[in-house]
Amino acid sequence: MCFGRAALFVASLSITLPAWAQTTPYPLERYRVTLMGGGLGIDVDETVIVSIVINDDSPERWIAERLRRDHNWCGKQIDGKCSATDTTVHDWIDGHVCPALMTAFADLAHLKLAGFAPPARSGALMVSDTPLLTVTGTPDRMAGYGARLSLAGLTGPVVDWWSRSSRILGQCWTTTSLTSKGMRLEAQLPRK
Repeated sequence: MCFGRAALFVASLSITLPAWAQTTPYPLERYRVTLMGGGLGIDVDETVIVSIVINDDSPERWIAERLRRDHNWCGKQIDGKCSATDTTVHDWIDGHVCPALMTAFADLAHLKLAGFAPPARSGALMVSDTPLLTVTGTPDRMAGYGARLSLAGLTGPVVDWWSRSSRILGQCWTTTSLTSKGMRLEAQLPRK
């Protein structure tokens, strides 16, 4: 009888534990890459989140989730006339299956970047039909909990890095959502 009460007590604890004490695996975002804009009738809206999976069975499992929407005003032709197309892709990378994921983000840390330009050399306004790439992540050796560093550009080192990384990661994407401990990892990017 005492054993039954103890089992009931332990079972009730497992239901009422706070979120930090739960062992359900979940992704924790560490990097975010966005590519937005375009021109000449072709627009892209892409977000890639790179996360470490907390409470996974392996010591360090990195994953990526991507949601990409492409709009092309002349994506197909019907009777010689342009017809707009919209495509959406929602896919994932498991870093255990694709070690290139970690290689790509290790390379990000080695980009040679200058500091901010003073106002006199801040540049003129430029109009472009190139999408704007923004990478946000945890800065190296920077004090402050929750500090984030963002790099953005239409061209330059960060855009070149993402172009190279996208080509390398191209074979790694899968439309099958990822699992951990037999449970499907919840998507971080909502499909609209």
